Amino acid sequence: MFLITLNYNKRMDIETLIESLKSKEHDKGYEALNILLKESEKSPSLYRYFDEFSLMLSSDNSYIRTRSLLLIGSLAKWDISDKIEPIIDNVILNIDYKNPICSRIAIKVLIQIAKEKPNLKEIVKASLQNIDTRFYSPSMAPLIEKDIKTALKATC
Repeated sequence: MFLITLNYNKRMDIETLIESLKSKEHDKGYEALNILLKESEKSPSLYRYFDEFSLMLSSDNSYIRTRSLLLIGSLAKWDISDKIEPIIDNVILNIDYKNPICSRIAIKVLIQIAKEKPNLKEIVKASLQNIDTRFYSPSMAPLIEKDIKTALKATC
C-alpha cells in the first residue's frame, strides 16, 4: 500500500484516491484528481499506476477521461519506460471527442507530452493540424482553434 502525506498530515491511500477518480460523484473525483496532480508534480510515485490511468482514457464518462488525461500529462516528465508512446493515439482521440472540454484538455496535455517527449513532437503537431473544429458549437470552436494555435506554437 502506498500513501500520500497531505499538507495537513493526513495520509491517504493512493489506490483509494485512484478509485475515487472513477467515481460518479464529481466532487469526490475532482478532489482525488487535485491530490494526485500535486503528488505527481513533486515525485514519480504515481508512475507505477500509469497503465491504470491509460485504461481510463477509454471510459464512456468524459469526467473520467479528463482526469486520466491530466494525470498522464503530469506523468510525462516521469515517463522513463516510454509508456506514453504506445497510448499517444488514445490521447489524440480525445481531441475529436464530442465533448469540447475534454478536447481542450487533451490539447493542453499534448503540449505537456511534446515538451517532455521530444520524439513525439511530430505526431502531436500532425494531430493538432488535422483537428476539424467544424463539429464544435459556434461558441466553442474559436476557443479550440485558439488552443490549437497555442499548442502548435509550443511544439515548434
